[in-house]
Amino acid sequence: MNANTVIAMGADTFQAKLAVALEDTLATVTKASDGPFHVEGWQQSPAHELWRKATSHKRHDARVQATLSAAYLAADMWGLVLAPIGAAIALLIDILGDGGPLGLGNGTSQRRSPFSRLGSGRRQANDGAAWSAASEEAFTRLLAQASGHEDVWEYSKLIIFYDNECGVSAAQAGVDTDDNGQDSRWDTLPARAEFETLAANALLASVGALPDFAVNSRVEFNLTPDQAKAWYEECSAARKAVADTANLW
Repeated sequence: MNANTVIAMGADTFQAKLAVALEDTLATVTKASDGPFHVEGWQQSPAHELWRKATSHKRHDARVQATLSAAYLAADMWGLVLAPIGAAIALLIDILGDGGPLGLGNGTSQRRSPFSRLGSGRRQANDGAAWSAASEEAFTRLLAQASGHEDVWEYSKLIIFYDNECGVSAAQAGVDTDDNGQDSRWDTLPARAEFETLAANALLASVGALPDFAVNSRVEFNLTPDQAKAWYEECSAARKAVADTANLW
């Protein structure tokens, strides 16, 4: 996503403002990566590596903030609630990956927009590990914010479950919150193309075959095989419909 995309959205739309916020946080990553590069031979000097180590925390923090901005923008683009829980769901989908063998996302390098704006936009690039570390911390922060108890973040989990009234849903769980926090820590997950990878992993989890992934200790799938299969098939159909529409053009 670039400035022209933001303009095409319309400068007054909330999604456009989220896109601008993402660009602003990406600028802080660039700034945190700056050094006295105007000095001749700086990158080859012994001081360069020392400077990089001394300022690594600033670059990491900047990447985390940019990842949070991308997560909120993705939540808005994908019809999720614009709250920490919605951003956490969107970020989990990015962490799991897109496409890949059997649609599980494992092994894919290219990140889906708007996460493709983060660094090189590829998990297996030179900066991939640094951005992956930022994603893991950002995910933990979002769950803590959703709980309303950031001081006990280690107990926070994202639960994917089936609700009899709303279908497949997701909620923050693991700590007690008051009733006023309910809306900010719960969201429904309809059948969308963007959710296919999440649904595929839910289907594997329902039969005890879920592979490890970066934040698996923070996520719990609680769907029966039939519920997970139905959701996965609906999401796959939605993805195929999107692909077929794109091929028409």
